[in-house]
Amino acid sequence: MNPDLVRLLAELSVPYPDMRLGQVVEMLASLAEDTASSDGRDARLLNAGKAHLLRRLGQLGRSEQGLDEESLPAARADLLAALRGAGPGVEAVLTGWARAGGTRLYDAEDETLLAAARPPVRLGDWFLRQALVGGAAE
Repeated sequence: MNPDLVRLLAELSVPYPDMRLGQVVEMLASLAEDTASSDGRDARLLNAGKAHLLRRLGQLGRSEQGLDEESLPAARADLLAALRGAGPGVEAVLTGWARAGGTRLYDAEDETLLAAARPPVRLGDWFLRQALVGGAAE
């Protein structure tokens, strides 16, 4: 996953606190469509997002300083952390997680995306781990 794009999503979450991550990505996708570029999809999202962030911060009279994940809600920070470990293609990964959660990306709550990002623990795996941990202690 492109770490610069994930960082940008965190930074864009600050001036748009009421937007879900899916909405932020859909906004970037719309902005990226307006650019004529042969770059890959993530690169277009990144370039469009950087330009938009600078414009938006100017409108708010803010600087880029202090835009970090510490000011994000826990679910958003966890979702961005999960995204860092995902495969390439931010929009495709998030869309897949939204579908797994039974919704569209724009409508997906951060918690829905996060639940889809975390594979469920199978009961058999849990019992096996308990047996191994218990067996190692003896």
